[in-house]
Amino acid sequence: MKSEYSLGIVIPVYNVENYLKECLESVVNQTILFDEVILINDGSLDNSGQICEQYCKKYSYFQLINQENQGLGAARNRGMSFLKSDYFIFLDSDDCIDLRTVDTIKKRLKNQDILFYASEIFENMEGITHSNPYLRKESLCVQTMSGLEFFHRSFPEGYIVSACMAAYKREFLESFHIRFPEGVYYEDNCFYIETMIHADRVECISDRLYVRRYRSGSIMTSGISKKKCLDKMNVQLKIWDDIRTNLSAEWREDILSQYLLSSVSEVIWMIEQCRESEDIEEQERSFLEKFIEYWGKLCERSATLLCECNTLLKLYEKVEKSNQCYRIDCEKIRLLFIEQLKQKLEPLPFQNQDVKVGIYGIGNHTKALFHLYKRYIGEMKCNYFYIVSDISHIEADSVSEGPRIVSCQNIPNDVDLIVVSSLIHMDNMIHNLKRAAVQPEKIYTLYRAEECFDLVMAEKLLGNKTNMDWEIR
Repeated sequence: MKSEYSLGIVIPVYNVENYLKECLESVVNQTILFDEVILINDGSLDNSGQICEQYCKKYSYFQLINQENQGLGAARNRGMSFLKSDYFIFLDSDDCIDLRTVDTIKKRLKNQDILFYASEIFENMEGITHSNPYLRKESLCVQTMSGLEFFHRSFPEGYIVSACMAAYKREFLESFHIRFPEGVYYEDNCFYIETMIHADRVECISDRLYVRRYRSGSIMTSGISKKKCLDKMNVQLKIWDDIRTNLSAEWREDILSQYLLSSVSEVIWMIEQCRESEDIEEQERSFLEKFIEYWGKLCERSATLLCECNTLLKLYEKVEKSNQCYRIDCEKIRLLFIEQLKQKLEPLPFQNQDVKVGIYGIGNHTKALFHLYKRYIGEMKCNYFYIVSDISHIEADSVSEGPRIVSCQNIPNDVDLIVVSSLIHMDNMIHNLKRAAVQPEKIYTLYRAEECFDLVMAEKLLGNKTNMDWEIR
């Protein structure tokens, strides 16, 4: 293994004269210099090209390639074709990098295919603030794993895919001919999935080495358009082909729930924003039919539909009669959904009349819990009462009628179990119970930390029977 690897950087440039110097200064002021800097002037119409020329004259390790405007994906591909370094990173020309980026990356490189890192956000939009979706959990860091394992463990975090927050081994990308699709938005998504499929050695560090600028008029903040909507569908079709071609059935089924249904849901939302475009509906029909052709049978037998059943059934509603016949057994999906729901509810000791149970919450989450339990498991026979965070907000009539309501500070010592009924407020409820010195073994949560579909949603879904009992033809 080499003691030190060379590191390059590819920077596509297009009409960013107001930000480019700040970007390039963050590159030249590194505590350890890059081995090479590749600038791709993608047909800029402002002074960006001249600024690039100035830096290339001043710094010998800079190289400028001029081309007609072809878009971000084509510019990155062109830049990669000129690289000679062992590893390289991407930098968008309206963003910056931390001055310790080269030093940090080089110290962490040890023959990985990909080394991921995190990002800061620089707000450049007056009156608007964003949460940071570019952070990594410590549990993912400083472990070497395959790309698919990394994808499986990182995707539920809601982390936004970006090609700019990783160092790539040049030899790895070249060996699998991995490049960006050209002329489309969302090129990062294709690139990311392809790298995850083929990478054997992936590592992640929590260092915030990238600085993402949020500004009006950028690709990221420019809103939904017809082209973005159509490109999103086409990019997904390419990703599906990659998944079907390269992944085993076991991985395909896992990725179905982790990624595919989520991406379809996003496409459906985008389509709704572009309804005024004449040919969107036809493209939508083709896209959804292709999803059912590729993944319909896998959906029917998937064991992890609980969080995605709502998306799936909405999707089926949208596919009407077409030239081809797609038979999807939605009743089978409904029964599978109910079976998973029952598995969540059956461990609760509600039918044991000798058990004293506290139910934390008196709102819609508790109502849904009781309704679904009665519908699919049976009658409530245990001795139960309600727990609230602040009883002073409860009306007197509510306290005097029905099961007793107590505050967290007045939970009876002889309670056998406390059920936390809400997914939304779960963390706060657990915190309150621990502050009240409730024994941890008495606290029962209905949801895992990564779940996003609760019993309120389940009750609403199961109550809408028109979605459940038909086939797509």
